[in-house]
Amino acid sequence: MDKIAPENIRTLALVGHGSSGKTSLAEAILFDAGAIARMGKTDDGTAHTDYDPDEIHRKISINAVPITAMWQGTELNVVDCPGYVDFLPEVLTVLQDMDAAVLVANALHSNEAQAGKVWNYCQQLELPLACFISKMDKENADFEKAVADLKADLEGNFIPVAVPIGSAASFKGYVDLLTMKAHTFSDDTGKSKEGAIDSSLENLVHKHREALVEAAAAADDALTEKYLEGEELSEEEILRGIRVGVLQRKLVPVVPGSGIRNIGVQMMMDVIAKFLPSPADRTLEVPLSGKEEKVFIKADSGEEVCARVFKVLTEAHVGELFIVRMYAGTLSPSTIVSNTTRETKEKIGPIMRLKGKERVDAPFLTAGQIGALLKVKGLHWSDSISTDKRPARFADRRKPDTYLSVALRPQTAQDTERLSTALSKLRAEDPFIHAENNEVTHEFVVSGTGELHVDTFVRRLKDRYNVNCEVAKPKIPYRETVRGKAEGQGKHKKQSGGHGQYGDCWLRIEPLPTGTGFEFEDAIVGGKIPNRFIPAIEKGVRESMMRGILAGFPVVDFRCTVYEGSYHAVDSSEMAFKTAASKGFKKVAREAKPVLTEPVMTIEVVVPEANMGDIMGDLNSRRGRILGMEPDGKRQIIKAQVPLGELYKYIISLRSMTGGRGEFTMNLSHYEDVPAHVQEAIIKEHGGAVAEDEE
Repeated sequence: MDKIAPENIRTLALVGHGSSGKTSLAEAILFDAGAIARMGKTDDGTAHTDYDPDEIHRKISINAVPITAMWQGTELNVVDCPGYVDFLPEVLTVLQDMDAAVLVANALHSNEAQAGKVWNYCQQLELPLACFISKMDKENADFEKAVADLKADLEGNFIPVAVPIGSAASFKGYVDLLTMKAHTFSDDTGKSKEGAIDSSLENLVHKHREALVEAAAAADDALTEKYLEGEELSEEEILRGIRVGVLQRKLVPVVPGSGIRNIGVQMMMDVIAKFLPSPADRTLEVPLSGKEEKVFIKADSGEEVCARVFKVLTEAHVGELFIVRMYAGTLSPSTIVSNTTRETKEKIGPIMRLKGKERVDAPFLTAGQIGALLKVKGLHWSDSISTDKRPARFADRRKPDTYLSVALRPQTAQDTERLSTALSKLRAEDPFIHAENNEVTHEFVVSGTGELHVDTFVRRLKDRYNVNCEVAKPKIPYRETVRGKAEGQGKHKKQSGGHGQYGDCWLRIEPLPTGTGFEFEDAIVGGKIPNRFIPAIEKGVRESMMRGILAGFPVVDFRCTVYEGSYHAVDSSEMAFKTAASKGFKKVAREAKPVLTEPVMTIEVVVPEANMGDIMGDLNSRRGRILGMEPDGKRQIIKAQVPLGELYKYIISLRSMTGGRGEFTMNLSHYEDVPAHVQEAIIKEHGGAVAEDEE
C-alpha cells in the first residue's frame, strides 16, 4: 500500500440539522466510491455510520463516525456528524480537526436551527465549506427557496454549481453549471445519462451560470480585471477562481441532490475533490509540550509524527477505538510515541481505516488521514500524539456546559458495585457527560447537554453494563442558616450502673455574614468545663450542623460559643459532652430564627428576537429577576438570576419555545433566603422539620 500525497487527501465533516440527510449522503459516497456493495438506510438500521444500538433504536445519528473512500484519485476522509442539538458539542470538537465541512441542508426547510449553529462553528474555526441541498425528491422541495434562505439566514455567499432538474416526484437529475451538461438518473446506482439542457431550464441555468462565473472572477484579482473588461473566462480559470474563493471562504459551492436516491452525490464528491482544501493547504502552529515555544506543523509524511485523538468508540468485541487525525508524519503499528497530553509513552497497536461499521487493517496512517488505533491503553479523548524530537501538544479542549442533570439511584447493591466501572468506560467514550457524588445531597448526579444525551447515557449503562438505575430529579443543595441570636443549655445525664454519663454545656448561636462558614469559640473560664472536653463539644456541634434543623441540609454562616457548663469528675467523658453539645445545638438553633437558603444562578439566555417576550415571561414565572438585555447580531442575550430549583429541565422548555435556537449558560451567583411559602413546601417535601433528639 503506497502512501498518498497530502495534496490528494480531503479531510472533512458532514454537518447540518438532524435528519437533513447527512448519513444518506455518507452511504452514497461509500457506494459510489466502490467501498460498499449496497447502500444502507437509517430507517431500517443498516446504515454504515449509524450502527450503534441507540442509533438504530432512535433512527438518528448519535456518534461522529468516519468513513474513507477513494474518488477519482482523491482520498476522502469524511466524518458523518450528528445533527441533534444534544450532540452538537461533539460536532464542534470534530470540526477542530477537520480541514473543511459540507453543510447538508434540507430542501424542504433549509433554515433549520442546528444548521445555523454548525455554520457558526465553521465560521469560528475559519473552515471552508461546500453545501449539499438534500431531499430534492421530497414533496415541497424548493431549491431556489432553500438557497435564498441560506443566504439570508446565514449571511453566506451560497453559489450553486448545479441546478436541479425537477423536484419532489419529478426530480430526476441536475445541470452541471461547470460543464453545462444535463445529468439524468433512472435508478439509485449513481449512474447518469449525460445530455443537452432542456429549453425549460435555460433561463434558470443562465442566471446561475452568470452568478457562478461572477463569483469565480471576484475571488481573484486577475480574473476580476479580465471579467470587468468583458473577456470570457476559460473553464480552467473558472475552476481556479472557485477554488480560490472557497479557500478564502468567499463563496460556498452548492449542489442539489438526494442521498437516498443517489442523485447529485458524485457531483458533490467532485466539488469536494476540486474545491475544498487538502491538508497541504493548511499549516498549523502548535505549542511544544511544557514550553512557550510553538512549531509549524506541515502535512508531510516524512515529518515528525503529530496527531490528535478526536473521538473514542467502545465496542463489545473490539474494545476502545481511538479515532485520530494525522497532521504530520507516518504512524505504524509497534511505533513508540509520546502522549504529550499525559506525558507518557505509548506503543501503537493495530491500525484500521474505517468505513463506518466496516474496518480494514492498515499498515500505517500518514499526514491528513483519519484512522483508528486499537489496544493503546494510555490514550484518551483529545490526547496529542507526537515524537520526542518534536513534542507538539494541542491546547486542551474546553468541555461544554451541561444543561440537564438527573440523580441516578442504583436499584441493587450489585448495580452500585458495577456503576463506577461502567461510568469510567462510558465517560472515556463520551467526555461530555459529567458525573459526581454530591457531597451535600449525597446523590449520584449525572449531567449532560440535554434530555436525549442523558437518556442515551442511562440506556447504555443498562444495555452494555447491566446497571439498572432509577432516574430522578436531583435534590437541590439547599443550606440552612440562622438570622437571630439565641442561647441555651445542652445537657446529657444518664445513669445505668457503674460509671454514668454526664455532660453539661451552654451554647450561644449567632449569625455571621454570608460566606463566612462556621466559627466555634471557647469562652469557658474558671475550668467549669475541662479543656480536654472542648474539642468534643465542637465535634458534637459540627456533626449536628451537617444534619440540619429544618430540612436536613447543612447549617452554615454562624458562630457557636460555649460559655458555661459543668462536669462530673467520674461520669463526664468526651462522648457525654459530644452528645450534650449535639442536643444543645439543635435546641438553641431552633430559637435563633433558622431559615432555608437556596442557590441562585446567574444565567445568560441567547434567543432570537422574536422569542424575547415568551422567554422573559417564562423566567419571571420561575421566580427569576431580569438583570438586563443586549443584542447579539440577530439574537438577544437576556441576563437574569433564577433559583436553581426552578431550572430543572429548563433547556427542554427553552428549546421548545425557540424551535431549538435558544441557548443558555449558568453559574452559581449566591445563596439567598427561600420565600416563606416555598420554604414550607421544601420542608414538607424533605420529610418535615427535623425531630429533636430525646432528652
